[in-house]
Amino acid sequence: MRIDFQSSGTTQAPVTPAQTQMRNARTQKRPILRFVLVAALLGLAAWGAWAFLRMGTIYTYGVVAARSTPYYAPFEGVISDLSLARGQQVAQGAPLFTLTSMQPDNIRAAQDSLIAEIDRQKSLADQAGNYEMERAVKDVERLQAAYEEDKAKRESAVALAEAEVAKSRDASAMRRKQADRTEELFGLGAAISSDLEAARNAAQIARRTLDQAEIALKAVTDIRVASRADLDKAELFLRQLQEGKPEDTSALERGRVELAVAQTRPAPVKVASLFDGVVMEIGAVNGAQVESGRVVATLAARESIWIEAYVPASKGRKVRAGGEALVYLPGEPEAIKGTIAADSGAAIRIPEILRDKLPSTMTGIYTRIDFTPPVGTSVVPGSRVRVVIE
Repeated sequence: MRIDFQSSGTTQAPVTPAQTQMRNARTQKRPILRFVLVAALLGLAAWGAWAFLRMGTIYTYGVVAARSTPYYAPFEGVISDLSLARGQQVAQGAPLFTLTSMQPDNIRAAQDSLIAEIDRQKSLADQAGNYEMERAVKDVERLQAAYEEDKAKRESAVALAEAEVAKSRDASAMRRKQADRTEELFGLGAAISSDLEAARNAAQIARRTLDQAEIALKAVTDIRVASRADLDKAELFLRQLQEGKPEDTSALERGRVELAVAQTRPAPVKVASLFDGVVMEIGAVNGAQVESGRVVATLAARESIWIEAYVPASKGRKVRAGGEALVYLPGEPEAIKGTIAADSGAAIRIPEILRDKLPSTMTGIYTRIDFTPPVGTSVVPGSRVRVVIE
């Protein structure tokens, strides 16, 4: 089949200039991709600047330390008007506590109790038998063994602590001499600065080791052995049972009670703070009866409080004497400005209280930060604080 195409004899109208312009027009692309790229570059630059600044800042932790002053009870008595709390700041002249000697009613009660105890012991001695005798012998043997064991342990511990102190003292003196010698050599040009710094650090570490040994010796020396009075009492009771009658000590005991009653009672004494300071420790409570010389409260002057911070060794170069540091006390939103002390820079072991906060290292650069806590803030000794060194 053949198909023929024939012209209709009509021609298509010519394309107008407006149609040509519309046909050649192109859709304008919006510069969204360009905006996204510029924003990404600006964000990357800002993040790099922030990371650079953060790398130069040290974030670490420290412990509150202070040089304290104890307040003792001037005589035996009862504590009252004690309303202190650890970390509380007190002004100079502020009342700390009131001490009142034992009241006559309490003395009479003690007298009645003592007389009743004497009568009880006399009655027990009159009714003593084989069972009481065996029990008394065992009590004496037990108390004697405990006394001797505790005494031997204490003497052994004291001897070891004294030997450690002597050893640490010799080591500290030797390190100090080495540091002095290195300083002389450095002055003559025969030693470099790193040698001098190492010698000074070694002397500081030896000194701190000596301080710790002396503290350990004092703690061991203060340990009390089993009461000798309990042993003497048990031996006396045993002798009374063996003799079949108690010793007549009632007259002596009554005389002691009458003497205590006859003693003149001191007037109540109000103890006040001698300086603007912070409460470090409290050794009694209201209503407690304390003996003469007992520490009731311990305070530290506001100017004698510092922070013992520890900086990773990799950032130890940032620790410089006179530098500024920020201290964040627990519960305080605002930072307190402090100054890095001159005796900083030694590499020592991080204390146990900060191990969970600084778990990546066992040693750090010791950094002492001197600061004065603002009035009204709570500063608790031994508490952890956050430290920022720019």
